Amino acid sequence: EPPPPADGPTMLVTFRREDDSLVDVYFTKRQLGLDFAKKVPIIMKRVRDNAEEIGVQPGWIIEKVGDTDITDMTFKTAFKMLTDASNNLPNVQT
Repeated sequence: EPPPPADGPTMLVTFRREDDSLVDVYFTKRQLGLDFAKKVPIIMKRVRDNAEEIGVQPGWIIEKVGDTDITDMTFKTAFKMLTDASNNLPNVQT
């Protein structure tokens, strides 16, 4: 599990992997590169850009955004949390 980057804003997202283990991933820039259906649970269909660079895999499920468990939220609420948290990240075109 990588430590958080030393400088600049980060967004912590906890994913549940297909083997049921949890992994913390720190995003440091947008575009996040996460592609998922607009429903819960939020399961990665495809990853690209930043998500691919930092090791996110298709099939992983978002469990937490920061310290907040999103598994019992509606998609709309969970997506808003993810969007609001990512708005603090610099927008870096890859």
